[in-house]
Formats: sequence, C-alpha cells, structure tokens
Amino acid sequence: MLTRRGFVGALASALAAGGCRETCADADLNADPDGLLDLADGLAYVVVDMAGDPMSDGHPVPERPDGMGCFDTAEGWVLVRNHELPPPTTAPDASPLAFDPADIGGVSRVVLDPATLTVRSSNLVLTGVRMPCGGGQTPHGWLACEETRDPGHGWVFLCDPAADGLREPVRIGAYGRMRHEAAVLDASSGRAWLTEDEPDGCLYRYVPDDPTEPFGPGRLQALAVDGLTDTTPLATGTVLDVSWVDLPPTDGTLRSEAAGLGAARFARGEGAWLRDGRLVFTATSGGPALAGQIFALDVESDVLTVLYASADLDDLLRPDNLTILADGRVVVCEDHGCPCRLHVLGSDGSLTPIARSVLEGDELAGVCPSPDGRVLFVNLYRTGVTLAITGL
Repeated sequence: MLTRRGFVGALASALAAGGCRETCADADLNADPDGLLDLADGLAYVVVDMAGDPMSDGHPVPERPDGMGCFDTAEGWVLVRNHELPPPTTAPDASPLAFDPADIGGVSRVVLDPATLTVRSSNLVLTGVRMPCGGGQTPHGWLACEETRDPGHGWVFLCDPAADGLREPVRIGAYGRMRHEAAVLDASSGRAWLTEDEPDGCLYRYVPDDPTEPFGPGRLQALAVDGLTDTTPLATGTVLDVSWVDLPPTDGTLRSEAAGLGAARFARGEGAWLRDGRLVFTATSGGPALAGQIFALDVESDVLTVLYASADLDDLLRPDNLTILADGRVVVCEDHGCPCRLHVLGSDGSLTPIARSVLEGDELAGVCPSPDGRVLFVNLYRTGVTLAITGL
C-alpha cells in the first residue's frame, strides 16, 4: 500500500510523464525521487498536508491551495491558506456560514508544531467565496482576495488565524470590488495596497480616515506616474516618482475609473509583500519580453523601482506570489505551463532558482516564511500539496 506521500509522488510522476520537465530546467537543481519538487543543494522539504486529507473539523483539505501566510500564535505556527475554487457544477451542501451558498472557495488553517512541523489541528475558516486567489498577511489577520468580477463577488475578506472553525464572513467593502489578487497593510498607518489581476490593472492604495480603524471610512486611490500610463515596457533599474489619484465609489469598474484619471496600468498585478516600508509586487505579464516584472515601491517616499524585468522566457517566466525574507531577499513563484520555479532575487539583482515543480503546469503558490525565518512554506497548486522547505 502506498503511503500518503508515496501516493502524492506517484500521482505527480504519472501526470508529468511525457511532459516538459527539461523545459525551464536548471542544472543546479537536484531531481526529486518522490516526483514533487526539485531543490537546490542544501534544501529539503516535508509534506505538511494534501488535498483530501481529513481535517480536525471533519472537512477534507480543499483543492487548489493558493495564497498563504504563516502566523505565530499561542497554539503554534498557523498557516492560513486560500483555496481558489470556482463555482461547482452542482449545488453544494452549503454551510449556513457561507458567504454565497453557490460557491465552495474558501480559506483553511493548519496549526503546526514549530519544532517538528507536524500538524496539530486544521479546519476551514471561510467558505462560500469565489476564486480566492492571493491575499495578504497583516497584524489584523489574513486578507483573502476574490479574483473575479462576477456579480456579488470580487471582494476582500478578513480571516482570523485563531478561528478553530468556520466563521461569519467579514467583507471589507472599503477595498472595492474588482479582480483582487493581493492585499497588504501597514500597521502603523493603516494604509493598504492592493494588486489587480487584469491585463490593464492598477495598483491601488486605501487610506483610512483613522489609522486605528484600517477597514473603516477612507479613500481608495490608484497609482499614477506623470507622463506614463503603461508600465509594461519598463526595464530593470527604472526608477519613477509616483502620485495617487482618488477614485469615486464604483461597482466593479475601478480600473476604468482609474484610467480616466490618468492612473498607471500594470500587466496583471499579482503577488505583493510589505516589509520595512518596502512594497514588492509582481506584474506577471509585464516587461520587455512580456514575461514578468518585479516592482518595489517605497511607501513613504513614493518612489517606484523595477527590481527585475525578464528579458528572456528562460530567465523569469510569469512571476506570481512572492515574499520578502528578513534579510531583504525576495522569493518569487512562477506560474506557467512548464515546470514552475521558485527564485530568490538578491539585493545585487541576481536571480537564483532554488526549486522547481516536477509536474507540468503545477503552479507554485503561497510562498511565505515561518515566523522565525528558518522554514519556507509553499503550495503545489495543481497537485494540492502544501510543503515546508528547510535549509534556505
């Protein structure tokens, strides 16, 4: 009989057979005998859990794990994780706590022993949302973002990492309705920054009237650059001063309103992370090769820098979720048809692949560090597996 990990490895190997494992290959990554994740020298991984595993609340771990954050709590390390599920083809057996009874997308949490990385408990926190893709880890909890503009959806939700069961949805209407991807929040000012997964999306900022009430009344704004509306051609090293334009209340047409006010466009804004006053985010289809850009915004001086713009499809391809480590290095996931990689972008501008999914088309997602920085968590979206990488 196959063990749980053996089953995952067998599934991944079978699906990858005849695929394009050698495409986007990196000679310095070691092939994984279990058929999940090839790693650089010195790195190792353990499986945290996988789709279908029973959770403590009786629900199975949902499929399609995506955006994720790790919180330090009295219970242990708590992974809070989106599951980017579209509406099912048949009516679900909906919970009375579902935001929309027709939907099954949601957020789960996994409580880990920090010493052994074993699962202490797990449960659903949010259900009934549609395509919760990215999000953001904040002092107030996890922000789960719906990547859709379908009627009734396209919102950001606040999730409590201490919730040991499903909770009433907490919708943050102030953040607007759009194809949300990521959302991050600065604890001292209460300001939030939001990316939008549209070919002509914007970067948004929410400024609350009262910093102590970050989700209360305030102004939603879009980033603008004098004399520039399209950031797609921008190459590595470009530095720009930015400003912000206030947006009127609207329902699902924010980027159109923003464009009319001169806001800058980003080619599919995706992952974002805020650390030490630096917001780093990706435009997955931007850059000279249309293969992706990584931006950094100094949130106090409002200076935008292109940290990296891919000029070659074999270099960086479709950057998506990312995180910033304590030493300032950026770790970024790829999302494309061939085996996807996990890269480290150094302060010197060097880009180094440290991991590669084995399964063709298996997006890497939800990368985030443990509270002490010694573990890097990441999801294999298509396989439905959450991994903990050590040795970084």
